[in-house]
Amino acid sequence: MNLLEGDKILIFGYGNPGRHDDALGPLFAQRAQKLKQENIYVDEDYQLNIELGAELVYYDKVLFVDASKEGEEPFEMRRIFPSKDITFTTHSVNAESIIAICEEYFSSAPESWMLGIKGYDFSIGEGITEEAQKNLELAWQYFNNNIIKQQRRREHGTKESYTYY
Repeated sequence: MNLLEGDKILIFGYGNPGRHDDALGPLFAQRAQKLKQENIYVDEDYQLNIELGAELVYYDKVLFVDASKEGEEPFEMRRIFPSKDITFTTHSVNAESIIAICEEYFSSAPESWMLGIKGYDFSIGEGITEEAQKNLELAWQYFNNNIIKQQRRREHGTKESYTYY
């Protein structure tokens, strides 16, 4: 994610804290909320909702953060694009469909990324596993070292460009 001066960024963490490691998205968002960066906005929810598509139009970039059952360990960050097939049920919609809704109805969509943090236990119960906690820490370190420090360099007048994939 390459940050440009003045970019408005939304970090959207989602997952169910009542299903152990599914809480990784909201936990990440809660940490990001404490940063109090002027151009970084944070939100969280149990799941993605189609109404979010209307909100995305106000941002230049969005980072969706979720627990991943089958993703890379400890985490995977990848660029995502609007889905050509907008699909959802009353209980789920994917991030690509949310971006597509934004693009379809508002003729634009933010540059979008998915941060999937590897989780292990999605059964009913509170608290994340020790392994998931380690993955959350590593994802946070990556985010802080590559995204937040990039932002701070820009705020302090550094003219270099930094791109991380």
